[in-house]
Amino acid sequence: MPQIVSFQNPGTLDIRAAATFGVSVKREGAIGYFGTGLKYAIGVLLRTGHEVEIFSGLDRFTFASTPTTIQGETFNVITMNGESLEMTTDIGKNWELWMALREIESNCRDEEGSSQLGQLPPIKDHTTVIIRGNDFARVYREELKKIFLDAVPSAITNDIEIINKPSQDLYYRGIIVHQLRNPAVLTYNIKKQSKLTEDRTLAYPYSDGEYEIAKALGACDDEELLLTALCAPNDTYERCFIFSLIDAPSQAFMHVVERQKNNPKLNQSALSLWQSKANKKLNTAVPPLPYEESLIANAISHCNRLGFDITKYPISVAESLRGDTLGMAYMRNGEIWLSRSCLVQGQVRTTGTLLEEYLHLEKRFADCSRPMQNFLLDLLITLSTETD
Repeated sequence: MPQIVSFQNPGTLDIRAAATFGVSVKREGAIGYFGTGLKYAIGVLLRTGHEVEIFSGLDRFTFASTPTTIQGETFNVITMNGESLEMTTDIGKNWELWMALREIESNCRDEEGSSQLGQLPPIKDHTTVIIRGNDFARVYREELKKIFLDAVPSAITNDIEIINKPSQDLYYRGIIVHQLRNPAVLTYNIKKQSKLTEDRTLAYPYSDGEYEIAKALGACDDEELLLTALCAPNDTYERCFIFSLIDAPSQAFMHVVERQKNNPKLNQSALSLWQSKANKKLNTAVPPLPYEESLIANAISHCNRLGFDITKYPISVAESLRGDTLGMAYMRNGEIWLSRSCLVQGQVRTTGTLLEEYLHLEKRFADCSRPMQNFLLDLLITLSTETD
């Protein structure tokens, strides 16, 4: 016998919400608001060989599929109590079983219901969803606690909860809404109203995610969390955070940055913010040697030919920068610094470093970021096309 997962919540479902596109009856404050999601969930469940029943009160609705040929192509049309609906099991074509679980469990929680392994009997004035199938039951057992966040936050702001454990996902009101390209050293749960797509993913991962999280870290008072985030490894989500737009960083934030100011792993934008707010000068300028002046002049000329006005930002040379850094861009002051260890590596390295720091200031591109990568790739293709 196939295993069963049951979902049950107070209130009856107008079954047209499961059978009609464009219908959404979510109340204010619900986790999601797209009625489309339930239909996608039914589609992926039927497509993967599961049985789906929905009881609205004691009224039973059984969903199945039947093959239908349209213009020579065969589709599995979804049926409800034997009657054909105007949709096929191809809806939610890119959905996986865990997404169907996320949708149905979210609907259940939105209405203050609960779920369990095993069959629940239908109840008057309640909605009951019954899913039969071993694969879905396995996903329910193994992934429910990952999809729905149940950890106690270590720090809370008005808009973000921060949990002291690594994650590959962003959460919105306790539910996964975005899978990160790079792993995060901390877990973040977005609480403020944010726009979701029809498949419950975060519509604007930067403005509602990365930007708001950086603000939350700027206001954080937990020095342990801040140390973890601000000195995260290069290949992590936090490494590319930009803190330069924070007006009033917490004392804890300033304290951590001051203690770590010589740590090469420290987020450069956090260092720039600390320097500006604390009115500190990290580096001492040294007069460039004649050959260094020539390298910088040639680099500026090269960048100008590419359309980049490097000279709009002051350029200084330091004996060395923190760690083995070749160049630095100070967001608040709009300054570019080059180390002598960069200049000694010659013209190509000097020009590349100068252009990179310029792009940090001019475009607000973060290190290791997709926008920086895309911009440079586009520039490379454009230049190569022009020389063909």
